[in-house]
Amino acid sequence: MPTLRIATYNIKCGHGMDGKLDLKRTARALEALGADVICLQEVDMNRARTLYANQALKFAGLLGMEYSFGAAIKYSGGGAYGNAILSRHPIVQQKNHRLPGQGSKRAIQEVQVEVEGSRIAIFNTHMELDQEQRLQQIEGFIVPLVSSYTGPAVLCGDFNEKPQSPGIRCLSRHFKDSLHSNSGKLTLTFPADIPKSRIDYIFLNSKCRALDYKIVNSIASDHLPVLALVEF
Repeated sequence: MPTLRIATYNIKCGHGMDGKLDLKRTARALEALGADVICLQEVDMNRARTLYANQALKFAGLLGMEYSFGAAIKYSGGGAYGNAILSRHPIVQQKNHRLPGQGSKRAIQEVQVEVEGSRIAIFNTHMELDQEQRLQQIEGFIVPLVSSYTGPAVLCGDFNEKPQSPGIRCLSRHFKDSLHSNSGKLTLTFPADIPKSRIDYIFLNSKCRALDYKIVNSIASDHLPVLALVEF
């Protein structure tokens, strides 16, 4: 069965815990993960605040990976902000879904990656700060979307929810939390310097299983990256 090293990482648009913008530092942190697929949140494209860099394209070039960018917000003056997926394997299909709800400025990416002749779906999201809206989006959109894929599927992202929150409890009823395969000492992901909560997750459907899992130390962002070895 094929295996894939999958990571999820909120990169805070390249700003580290010191508040400094340093995309080379972010790229080094990404490279150190040794992942085949990396799901990124808080990614800028052509915005003044991050020196007009196309961040997903830049990371893909530095790491020798393919990329897909999914905008959560598009700005009238140009530029966008959202999520990105980097992959060492071919990305053969890609979609970007705006999450429903009044005033929602969030999205979920859906890509299919081909590995050794098999396809696996990767879903990547960064969720709302409002708990009620998160739960509505999880129950009404994300669970049906991911469940509709009949092959192996992985759901990654920054969910802005602790494990006992209603949205994560809902997701845990439908999908497997990769944390159960944790081989590392860390169990919390935010903030990166002194982690106090876990809000970043890698969920798997029934066609996948986690062989390993770890949360990785880094101060290249205010979140810690999460890495899982997935068999499908």
